[in-house]
Amino acid sequence: MQSFEIDKTDLLRIKTALEGDDAELEIVLKEYHASEIAILFEKLEQEDKERIINILPTDIASDVIAEMDEEHRPGELLINLDPEKRADIVEELDYDDATDIISQLEEHEQQEIPEDIDQRMPAASAP
Repeated sequence: MQSFEIDKTDLLRIKTALEGDDAELEIVLKEYHASEIAILFEKLEQEDKERIINILPTDIASDVIAEMDEEHRPGELLINLDPEKRADIVEELDYDDATDIISQLEEHEQQEIPEDIDQRMPAASAP
């Protein structure tokens, strides 16, 4: 189903960009589709994945997490993010994807997701 193959050149480009600042990394990431980034995540360390997800716009970050194979633990990536970014991503996910990803988490971690979203609601409705 996935037609993108991890190429040493692609992986090297991402790893080199990770050594630079966020602006450089963002430029390189724009050249990849969310599904390609998800495939590249298979070869990256957790902290690099978190940095990339935090740099990406919410809609693309949610697509990347949705595209990740379950064995690469997208839920673990999600739960390690800042609560506000995590809530933004979950709200952007399709319901089925959100349910699948959240169900991979420990029960106490599953409880954090709705709490993140609920904490934002009063602030969002304030004038």
